[in-house]
Amino acid sequence: MTNKNTLSKIIPIVFIVLLAGLSVLWIKYQNTMKELETITKSLLIKKSENVKLKSDINATKYCLSLIESGSTDFTVERCKLMLGE
Repeated sequence: MTNKNTLSKIIPIVFIVLLAGLSVLWIKYQNTMKELETITKSLLIKKSENVKLKSDINATKYCLSLIESGSTDFTVERCKLMLGE
C-alpha cells in the first residue's frame, strides 16, 4: 500500500514538471521562430537592395555606352527616364 500511495503522489508532480518543461521549450521555440523571421526579412530586404543596385549599375553602364557612341537629345532623355531622374 505504501508504494501505491507514494506513486500516486509522485505521478502528478512528474506530470507538472513535464508540463512546465514543455511550456519553457514552447516559449523558446516561439522566440527562436520570431528571431528567424526577423533575420529572414532582413536578408530579403538586403537582397532586394542588392538587386536594385545591380540594376541601377547596369542601366548606368548602358546609358554611358549610348552616350559614348554618340549622344542625342533622345538618348539623354531616355537615359534620364531609365535612371529615374
